[in-house]
Amino acid sequence: MDFSLYPTESTIYIDKNSAHIEIKKVGTVDINRNKKGINLKIASDNLTAARDFIISATENEFLNNLSFKGKQKAIILLNIKNSKQFKAFLKAEVLKAKYKNIEAKNIEINTAIAASEKLKHKGYIKIERIKADKLISEVSIQTATNNSTLNLEVNIKSNKAKIEPFYLTLNLAKREIESSKIKAYANTDIAKATADLKIKGTDKLINILGNITIRIFDGYLKIKDIKLIPSKLPTLACNITFKHINLKKLTDMTDFGKITGFIEGYVKNLKLVNFKNPLEFEMLVKTEDVKGTSKRISLKAVNSISKVGGGIATIAIPFFKNFAYSSIGFKATLKNNIFSLHGLYKEGDKEYIVKKGFLVGVSVINMNTDNKIEWNDFINRVKRAIKKKGGDKG
Repeated sequence: MDFSLYPTESTIYIDKNSAHIEIKKVGTVDINRNKKGINLKIASDNLTAARDFIISATENEFLNNLSFKGKQKAIILLNIKNSKQFKAFLKAEVLKAKYKNIEAKNIEINTAIAASEKLKHKGYIKIERIKADKLISEVSIQTATNNSTLNLEVNIKSNKAKIEPFYLTLNLAKREIESSKIKAYANTDIAKATADLKIKGTDKLINILGNITIRIFDGYLKIKDIKLIPSKLPTLACNITFKHINLKKLTDMTDFGKITGFIEGYVKNLKLVNFKNPLEFEMLVKTEDVKGTSKRISLKAVNSISKVGGGIATIAIPFFKNFAYSSIGFKATLKNNIFSLHGLYKEGDKEYIVKKGFLVGVSVINMNTDNKIEWNDFINRVKRAIKKKGGDKG
């Protein structure tokens, strides 16, 4: 590595089998080579400067969002025989660290890993406080290294959730991961969530068995078939079903317009790049028939659906701001950045997103049955139609 390429000062001492590198304000690197491999010691009392140095050397985007305050020191000891055979020890103390909106305080790490090497070690990972928005947690992990296997006993205490202690096993030689059952419960002002999961996978694909159930708006969402594909831009995949969602409670939280009644449906083959950007999915939403339930839709909601779906509204009696409907339903897909949306109810060449009752009410007709637009254009439509509470009601 040519340290002259990076915006920092460094001093290098080299002899036949060793090297000592001092990087100003960053730390030191000691390298010793013998018949058993290479021994490497990396030490820093300034992780902020170390982060900046690594960014300048590697253009690592992840580190751009990582910051430190107060005490911030780390020591890494490595014994490397080859790319598949090594031992590593890590000790670190950090007063404060922040990644995007996640803040951590009083971090202590003392652990070790190995791949195809003999090693026995007991250590720990402790984080006194992790804050993400209103969620505050304390994390305590006991680590036990047995050759290539790292066993983690994980305990998490949180103000908004209850997570039962669980075990996680990593095998670095086989590049495998497996957990015991992970059970968690969380409550918010509008929802209750339960998780019953188990992790099993490799460095190529991690399967998260079980499901997450969220009870919300008098109904529920169930997330299952969860998979994680690790990479520089990780992909999260899952299937979601939902049932008995109360539209009044849902639409009361937005400026979309008022709708009463219930819906059910699914999101299949959902894939999120970097955990947030949709890559593809297939969605179906339709009216759930619930005996004795009023099905009404406001003029504002009709206009919002027309804007989002690209349809036009036909109103049997146009003198009111609130209308009856018999069914709401659509099917939507996203693939290769192209989003399409179709009404679920068809009559001849007409495709209905909202269908009126027998005599009176309102219908929303999808006039473009080849309704395909780029995903970002669709998101802009939604943003125009759905805003936070505070606009005109209706």
